[in-house]
Amino acid sequence: MEVPDFSATSQSSKHPWLPPLLVTIVVTLAFGLAPTRLPLQGEETCRALHGIEMAATGDWLFATNQGVRIIDRPPLQYWTFALIHAWIHPLDPLTIRLVMFAITLTTSLMVWRYAHWFFSAPAAVLAGVAYPTLGHVLDLGRRAETDAQFTLLCAASLLAWHTGYSRRGNRYVTWIFGGFLAALAALTKGLQAPVAFFGATYFFLLLRRDWRWLLHPSNLIGILTFLAAVAVWQVPFYMEAGWDGVWLTWFDPGASRLGADWVDLLRHMVTFPLVVLGATLPWSPLLLGLLWREFWHLGSSGKSAVVFLLCGIAAILVPVWLSPGGHHRYVMPMYPLLAVLCGAVVHQALSLELFGFVKRLWRGFVRVLAVVVACATIVFLGMTASTLFSAHEWVLRLAQPWWQIILLVVLVVPAAGFLIRRDPSGYPRDALWVTFLAGALFALVYNGPIINSLAYAAVDIRPDVVSLYRRISRGTRLMSIGPAHHRLLYYYPEPIPLVPRPSSAEDVPEDLEYFVIDGYRGEPTVLPFEWEEIGRLNMDRDQRDDPKHFVIIGRRLRTESRHWQKSRR
Repeated sequence: MEVPDFSATSQSSKHPWLPPLLVTIVVTLAFGLAPTRLPLQGEETCRALHGIEMAATGDWLFATNQGVRIIDRPPLQYWTFALIHAWIHPLDPLTIRLVMFAITLTTSLMVWRYAHWFFSAPAAVLAGVAYPTLGHVLDLGRRAETDAQFTLLCAASLLAWHTGYSRRGNRYVTWIFGGFLAALAALTKGLQAPVAFFGATYFFLLLRRDWRWLLHPSNLIGILTFLAAVAVWQVPFYMEAGWDGVWLTWFDPGASRLGADWVDLLRHMVTFPLVVLGATLPWSPLLLGLLWREFWHLGSSGKSAVVFLLCGIAAILVPVWLSPGGHHRYVMPMYPLLAVLCGAVVHQALSLELFGFVKRLWRGFVRVLAVVVACATIVFLGMTASTLFSAHEWVLRLAQPWWQIILLVVLVVPAAGFLIRRDPSGYPRDALWVTFLAGALFALVYNGPIINSLAYAAVDIRPDVVSLYRRISRGTRLMSIGPAHHRLLYYYPEPIPLVPRPSSAEDVPEDLEYFVIDGYRGEPTVLPFEWEEIGRLNMDRDQRDDPKHFVIIGRRLRTESRHWQKSRR
């Protein structure tokens, strides 16, 4: 059998702009089309609001909520949002989604570039395409949580260090740059960053017995660079918050998850790897190639990269795996490394002369993925057609606009048929386009029907907040009794002053008229004055008739004799 000639067929050598363009197109299909269909949910408005308040107050040390300082995680994401809000564009939902699109695109291009140093052009493109189309990344990569930015910086510290190491770069530059990026990652989310960076690099150097890098003074300089970068924020923060604030910021989130018993720990250790493999579908099945001896017939540079990636995955995965409260979102920084490993498997599938397991794995994977995407499209088409004679909740949720589903069928079904018939294991040029097409189809299906279905069920309070703002008389301020929910604070056009919850009628501010207060299902709302409820806002993620968490909008009734309002449900 003829062995493919990478130098002759690689599209990278003739058109160096093509691979990054293909990666950019896939990321755009996955995250850039109509990005505001899915409303901001969860902690997204909280993170954005901290950045907005930081830009308004100039307090760069603490996150604030209605002007009140709170002890939270390190503030780099809030700094990012604050700078964008102050200098580029107000932090509206579209701006937030575009910021997250830029972060995910940067991570994807970084993954492609790193893989390009060690593997063939099709393998590098697969790595760059696989990261943004991992199931978990398709969700978190668009959300204004800390995970996407943390993943970018943590993975960048690892990949940049190993690139410098493998290309025999200057030791001082390599350690300083890696340590600085690890510090930025730590200032985004905490101690996981230094554990991942120093744990992976030291373990890798110990395996290779490379004492010249491990014991070189540049290693110490890298540590000092990390500490100095963190100290820029940590020292003034300590002077304001003391050791209690430092502990709550760095150690309390992790320490609170270590109190489970052995049964919970064993259950977590058994189920967690399965959860991670599910979260990294559809590309995680390619990792089976690592279990076959033929995969390890790599060149020295490729094998070094694979070993380092496994060290990085271990440094990120093991601490979360051994923590009973660990969530699979905590291992998102290892997803770029997994994507490169998938690329390495494809590299070997294209390199090996014999038709072994790795080749069969790659060929079978492409065909199964094409069948799954085509079947999913047909299911959405069937649900859309079902709306003609059924109004069931799930039918309405899965139904799509007719023009979208027809366009999707026209694009997906023929492309899936092409992938099923095409042999992707023959030549790199074919594999390049097969990889791009597979990633593009998966991105289209997720960012089309799946996002539409999620948006259909999601709670969007924007119209209700606008209606509330118009209902309140001009010149009358809306106040919050106790801290207001961050989603309301983010969407309401004016600041909402915070009023401490009164314990008696004498504690009620004289100018209090319209107010909001958090409410929970089954818990009565008792206030020491007469009031009427004029509305509610659902604060759950999904729509439901009886929400668990809601915000009550009330109006104070001014009468001659005030009585305690017994309860409101």
